[in-house]
Amino acid sequence: MLRFSRLLLACLFLTPLAAFAQIEYPEDAFRDLRRGLEGTWFMPTDRGDRLEIWDVADDNTLVGKAIRIKPENGDTVLIEKLRIELRDTTVTYFTIARGQT
Repeated sequence: MLRFSRLLLACLFLTPLAAFAQIEYPEDAFRDLRRGLEGTWFMPTDRGDRLEIWDVADDNTLVGKAIRIKPENGDTVLIEKLRIELRDTTVTYFTIARGQT
């Protein structure tokens, strides 16, 4: 019961902070995101290696793709197309999974 009470109390105090959290300078935050994300990210899995490849399209757009490399023959499979955009003061993440248009 004490554990539940502490959890409830923490939620009551932290929820308003999360609801009103905003980035003061979204352009700076997006620039930092762009610097940190650009390039190729590698993750080995049981079903083959997974890669995310991110490129800068322009000052407000990152485009990427997630691919899997099949361990049995080295073929690549597109998992999803990715896009992150800064529009006015909002950063939006888009994804199109394989088989969707």
